[in-house]
Amino acid sequence: MLGRVIALGFAIALSSGCECGSKQAIEDSGVPEGFNQVMQEHAGLSVAGRNALIRGELEVAQHVMRKLAFFMEHVPPPEMGKEYARITRELVEQVREASDLEEACMGFARLSYACGQCHHALDRGLTLIDTARAYGLSEERIGRHLARRRDEFVLSTKVGYGVDGIPDWTHDCVVAGVDAARDRLRTDVIDIVHLHSCGVEVLEAGGVVDALEQCAAAGKLRAVAYSGDAAALRYAIGCGAFGGVQASMNLCDQQARRPLAEARACGLGTIAKRPLAGRPWQPAASPADPVHAEYSRRFEALRAEPGIEVDDWDDVALRLVAYEPGVDCVIVGGTRMVSLERNLAAVAAGPLDASLLAAIRGAFDRVGTHWQGQV
Repeated sequence: MLGRVIALGFAIALSSGCECGSKQAIEDSGVPEGFNQVMQEHAGLSVAGRNALIRGELEVAQHVMRKLAFFMEHVPPPEMGKEYARITRELVEQVREASDLEEACMGFARLSYACGQCHHALDRGLTLIDTARAYGLSEERIGRHLARRRDEFVLSTKVGYGVDGIPDWTHDCVVAGVDAARDRLRTDVIDIVHLHSCGVEVLEAGGVVDALEQCAAAGKLRAVAYSGDAAALRYAIGCGAFGGVQASMNLCDQQARRPLAEARACGLGTIAKRPLAGRPWQPAASPADPVHAEYSRRFEALRAEPGIEVDDWDDVALRLVAYEPGVDCVIVGGTRMVSLERNLAAVAAGPLDASLLAAIRGAFDRVGTHWQGQV
């Protein structure tokens, strides 16, 4: 289903709103009376603020932002404009509270960057966009920027938690989560919906799986899937309920190689996440979160093994996963278009040299066979 593609993971990639959001709203048909004028006035203030920043006039830009804030507070947006208004308020605060011109410009740049990044990804031929409820405003931003290009990509998200008033990992939470995701993503049908890293005991109970299957039967999603690792991943592959799985796969986390190969053999679509393992080869302070701290420890152990000589770890790490036989698609999170271009160039270079691949596999077999998949 997915084919061998590289996908831009929007877990952390998307920033604030975008001026073209106002243009899109103006062009839409069937908008409520007065909505066009509201968005045109909003766009005019946004442009005035941008031009002031270009001229280096911070005080003027902040004055315009105060006017825009007043505008947003006293002109109630129509229903279809409420999310855009919320994102705009977020932007306005960034500029109004900036301590200097550079900080203000960075805040304002987020207004256009997210939209540009979304469209650039599709223009460069990426065919799958992966997100989740847990990824902040990612779903809202994907929906706002790419709704008009919905037929150009496979859309994947994850559910199971985070619905107000409903306990996590219950039937009702999954159904409500799917409906909420459809609203945020501005689509009637989501191509792939994963249960997001629940434990094997939750899968065995069956309620959340039944919920996804019911949503699929109702036409709300196309593929029922699971995202996770270890025992839960193996259960998901073997139970026969899922059409696809997503698992961690990288230099430091190769335990999913066999399960993903088995999944493909059974006809399931497979997605590899975290292919760069948080880039532990980059000189930086020790990671604060336990997963990337563990990856750093593992990377140092692998790099110390004989036979591995690498100049560009970004290139090697991505090609290792992208051309793993059990992987259909690899998703890479990022915040810069230059990173996207680097990743595309790496995949275009093809599979790793056989000798280097053998050295990496051998090093992992010597020091990493006891390492558990990181969820």
